[in-house]
Amino acid sequence: MQDVRVPLINLGVFLAILAAGFLLTGSLLVALFFALGCSILSDVIQGRAAA
Repeated sequence: MQDVRVPLINLGVFLAILAAGFLLTGSLLVALFFALGCSILSDVIQGRAAA
């Protein structure tokens, strides 16, 4: 079973990227896509590291 803290850390990073992206671009939609992309990329990297 996975550690419960990992999703919380990912959520914190996701929100931080979302906030930074929104401040940089001024567009919530662009920031959301950017944060989702980073989140998915992070999951892929962690998945490969675990496998």
